[in-house]
Amino acid sequence: MNPPDLQAKPVRDPSLDLLKWLAMLTMVLDHLRYVGWSVNFLYVPGRFAFPWFCLAIAANLARSGAARHVPWRYLGWLVVFSVLAEVPYRMFVLDADTLNVLPTLALGLLVAQGWRDRTPLSLALAGAALVLGWVFWSYLMFGFFGVLLPLACLLVFVAPHTPRCCRGSSASSATPGRRCLPGSSGATRFPSLPSGRA
Repeated sequence: MNPPDLQAKPVRDPSLDLLKWLAMLTMVLDHLRYVGWSVNFLYVPGRFAFPWFCLAIAANLARSGAARHVPWRYLGWLVVFSVLAEVPYRMFVLDADTLNVLPTLALGLLVAQGWRDRTPLSLALAGAALVLGWVFWSYLMFGFFGVLLPLACLLVFVAPHTPRCCRGSSASSATPGRRCLPGSSGATRFPSLPSGRA
């Protein structure tokens, strides 16, 4: 007798879990600078947190079993935590001139999801996220190119399976990362770049 056909649950990817934990660890290390510890050298490993979170978003979207619809629950949690995190962010980073990083990640998720799904709703949300990212560039941590980074990571994951007309070159996929790095180093080092730094 054959067992009943059960719907397979998505299998957790240990390497993706490790990436998420490393991103959280580097974020926590970076934030120790703001709670009274004299550990400014942790700024450097802290710069890995944002690209690793973008890479985790892209890896989730690139998985073969990933749902082909707007991840409302995930997006909702990003929005809720971005609002909740803004209070301690303003308390500890007194001279902050951008929002916390979560609005940038939420907009980036919508852009990458829209490119992947290409449904009318996901494309409309991606377009709105691009417009918001461009208009509020100076208020977003990592700016407009930070919004594009999850898409750039997704393009790297799916390039072999993408129709030739939709592929970007590896150079164009790397552009958001190259633009985010100087933005996260502070405008004093690169005064010609728009703000939107970390």
